[in-house]
Amino acid sequence: MYIKVKLVLEHYIPDEIVPAMMFKQRIKDVIYGNVYEYDRVFQMTTISRMSPEDFDSFIQMHGYPVRPNIVSITANADDKAVVLATYKQIGWFDDGPGTDELRDIELKDINLILSDYNGELEIEIEDLAFEDGLAVPILYMDKATLRLLWDEDDYLYEQDDYPEEEWDEMDDNPDDDPED
Repeated sequence: MYIKVKLVLEHYIPDEIVPAMMFKQRIKDVIYGNVYEYDRVFQMTTISRMSPEDFDSFIQMHGYPVRPNIVSITANADDKAVVLATYKQIGWFDDGPGTDELRDIELKDINLILSDYNGELEIEIEDLAFEDGLAVPILYMDKATLRLLWDEDDYLYEQDDYPEEEWDEMDDNPDDDPED
């Protein structure tokens, strides 16, 4: 079972800047006169040794690094959100009903979730725990499974659900038959 959750970016103070750290940028796009603002995450790929002064100027320019976390969405704004998956547990991504495989989540997926879905996505949780009022993520190899928001009802009538013969019969038009 999947439930709706929120991807949030948590700042932290590192001892030094190392490759693969994520940093957040605030993007402002104007499309057809409409202003869209969203966060975008980028990773440092290569970093040379920095002096303490360079480190401070880098932090002033880019801000402190961030880590993604998955938190619950609460109905009451006064309730504190619960962390369901830490940055170490964010790992598997389900591309939807068109595939049966899970893959590692990538930076482009995180940016898509932040820009197009306002940080909202779904996480796979244990059914029995949810019936008891708890949201406990299912972890495979210590990683939670995430996916974009999509409605399962939209995919109930896919071609894969029917034998090939039924599709052939549905595609046949009696007006297309040659006359004898």
